[in-house]
Amino acid sequence: MDTADSDFVVLVVVATAESFSIIGFSLGAAIAIAATVEHKERIRSLVLLNGFAHAGDARSQLEFRFWRDLIDRDRDALVRLILLTGFTPEWFDALSVEDVDAIMSRMVSETNWSGMRRQIDVDLLVDVRREAASLSCPTLVIGSLYDHMVSPAHSRELTRLIPGARHVEIASGHLAPMEHPSRVLDVIEPFLRTTPTS
Repeated sequence: MDTADSDFVVLVVVATAESFSIIGFSLGAAIAIAATVEHKERIRSLVLLNGFAHAGDARSQLEFRFWRDLIDRDRDALVRLILLTGFTPEWFDALSVEDVDAIMSRMVSETNWSGMRRQIDVDLLVDVRREAASLSCPTLVIGSLYDHMVSPAHSRELTRLIPGARHVEIASGHLAPMEHPSRVLDVIEPFLRTTPTS
């Protein structure tokens, strides 16, 4: 994870951004935390959406191991599981059966399955609790009330770990950026506007 974090920050600096904010979603929240600790002088603020500091609890281990098994054995079933647990029932209201079938077909054919498997391996091992407790930049932690992939309890734990972190919960499933992008932006944008620029 350290190499990926460093590569990310180097790319941003090369693009002439001397300081910037990071938004991390799901596993990306742990990566954002690690990058912030390594490059404290450059990170202006941090937003963590539906993230987790670790996945050592029994439910997370069961879920991520199940996903990994399904990648190897039944990708159609994994796609169905992702849709059912990633979105709220209301998300489906605007869709027909044919719409859902088309979405599933695209996901099965277009997903980078080897990349997803590597991501799950990281999910199973990640633990940034110590790094989270050392953060000093303004941090907003967002959880989703109806998240059945990463329990909102994980966002609450992140808030307790990070000194001075603000915590907000929105009415969405785990895949909030796809399900309710406007709700996500309505929370993030005011926070970023109030973040000092130096």
